[in-house]
Amino acid sequence: MNLLNKIFRARHQDAGPPLDQPVLEQPQAPEPHAPEIPLSTFVELEAPATNSTPESLARLKALSERDLTEQGRQAGYQYHDMAVCRNMEETIRAEMQRALDVELERITLDLAKLDREIARLKGEESMAATLKTLQTQREYLNTRQVKYFEQHFQIAGAGGFADYPIATFRAGFMQGYNAYLEASNLLDQYRMA
Repeated sequence: MNLLNKIFRARHQDAGPPLDQPVLEQPQAPEPHAPEIPLSTFVELEAPATNSTPESLARLKALSERDLTEQGRQAGYQYHDMAVCRNMEETIRAEMQRALDVELERITLDLAKLDREIARLKGEESMAATLKTLQTQREYLNTRQVKYFEQHFQIAGAGGFADYPIATFRAGFMQGYNAYLEASNLLDQYRMA
């Protein structure tokens, strides 16, 4: 029994004041005035960052720098038809135009974001430097947008960004076509002999 008293007494002592005694609350000091939260916690004071090399721009660059000589050579040897060559060139143009469309869409969205930020900051004298930076970014994006629109029209005429890939494909196609003709002439000569 002694052991049980020790166990239960130890628990009772840890449990706090007995229930029949009133609990006195400690008087708390009045809270001082809450600290002021800085405005920069909720408001972005700097311009939104634009991606320097987005995925769409990297894809556009990769497409415009492709060397399609080998692909053209294989197509020329396999299909040996100029209609196939023209269709493949149209496919290359369409792929380039699609990449340009994606980049133009991204630029349009970035311009809209910048326009909203510029409109918010107009009239704020303390934000003049930030406003100037945003306007410079907007001018740069606007210049790129005009350049890409020009490229879009040039691609339709086999120029612009699509010039190199189409030229290499056509050269490869002609090589493959000539190789096919030589092989078939050689075969015909062999058959005749």
